[in-house]
Amino acid sequence: MMHVAMILFWATTALGLTGGAAAACTDPVLLKECENHFEDFQAVHSDQAPEIHWGHFILWHRYSVATYEKAPREECGYRAAQPSSRAVFQTEIFDELSGFGGGNGNYDISPLPRRRTSSI
Repeated sequence: MMHVAMILFWATTALGLTGGAAAACTDPVLLKECENHFEDFQAVHSDQAPEIHWGHFILWHRYSVATYEKAPREECGYRAAQPSSRAVFQTEIFDELSGFGGGNGNYDISPLPRRRTSSI
């Protein structure tokens, strides 16, 4: 689970909230087992995973993201856009030359080691 300090950092930097407003937005609302509101959303997703990862996958996740984006606006007065996840895809791990981003799907697995067979 994500540490409370990280959530407070997110609330103060990404959401632009300060002091008590940031703390209020990070308090758990849905589940008493969670340490903060962000973990509420994670827990609901984890709990529902066996039921939601089937035919209505897209529908459920679109609703979940919409609810996640709506919560800071209605509960904390946040008026800006949600932080983008584009930066994740701009990291070195997805670089075409030094990371997993290159190769155009061509991966040569030869030569494979010879497999020993039993003659029993």
